[in-house]
Amino acid sequence: MRDFYKKEKPLQGISGWGGGATGLRLAGGRAGPAYDDPGQQAYTTPGTYTWVGGKNTITVSMVAVGAGGGGTIAALQTNSHGSGGGGLRYANNVDIDGGADYTIVVGAGGETVTSNTNSARTGGSSYVEDSDGTKLVAVTGGRGYYDGSEHTGNGGGEWGTNVGDGGGDGGQGNDPSSWGRAGGGGAGGYSGDGGRAGTSNDNGLSGSGGGGGGGGGGRSDYNGEGSGGGGGGVGILGEGSSGQGGTSRAAGTWSEPRGQRGWSGSGGEAKGGNTSQDNVNSEGSYYGGGAAGQSNVNSNPAYDGGDGAVRLIWPGDARSFPSTRTADE
Repeated sequence: MRDFYKKEKPLQGISGWGGGATGLRLAGGRAGPAYDDPGQQAYTTPGTYTWVGGKNTITVSMVAVGAGGGGTIAALQTNSHGSGGGGLRYANNVDIDGGADYTIVVGAGGETVTSNTNSARTGGSSYVEDSDGTKLVAVTGGRGYYDGSEHTGNGGGEWGTNVGDGGGDGGQGNDPSSWGRAGGGGAGGYSGDGGRAGTSNDNGLSGSGGGGGGGGGGRSDYNGEGSGGGGGGVGILGEGSSGQGGTSRAAGTWSEPRGQRGWSGSGGEAKGGNTSQDNVNSEGSYYGGGAAGQSNVNSNPAYDGGDGAVRLIWPGDARSFPSTRTADE
């Protein structure tokens, strides 16, 4: 875990931006809608949104999950590479200006591409931002293993600008140690990192303490179609148990042609352990799991990294991450 920047004082004078209606300001009062108190709002589809500060909502706690990176897809007897999982950051008791517009961005999972392009796509960052461009919470997505930068394969939160009071980094994606297909990294947790992906011969590692997703296991041989396992995701309802890493095919039976997907942490999408006969096993789980390396034999489709998410809960002085009244109320 690294790159934490905490807001030191309340933000003033926030105005509308980001495609939504501009909130009105009332002299001596707080414009904006009246929200149920307590309340929450989740954004789980990639895109840009506007949330308007409520006239009865003074502080908000928020969590952001970056998207998982895309893997590479390759032909028989060719290496393919897994990607990093998205990071997680949260910020608590953030002061809200009634009637002001806040921009919310949810990162999209990175695209899986052919390995000879050397450009597996990075997962999108997720954040909440004011009109001055100040990010209240922010976290980067996972990197593709061959992304053309010094951050190749890194999990989200390990690179770029990350803002929050706490959270964990995504698990590292992997490059196969021999002919084969490597797994994807797990999403970061609330107080621990996602599990590192397995190589073609190794199991993925479990998420560390704090609810991160497990890394996907690799596929152990090159003599046929298949894929590594995608990374486990992370839930947005607060900290829970960490996800277990997926096993490599080397640790399974020859009737299991793919590495296992990592289990999700903190109540994320539960797809761990799948060894289906389709490359869907290589898809990063929601939210923030990294995609695994894949094979395009028999025209199997390519599967991408898991999308990110943002969630707000209020009142922020009574509800806070990682685990104080973070369930829906």
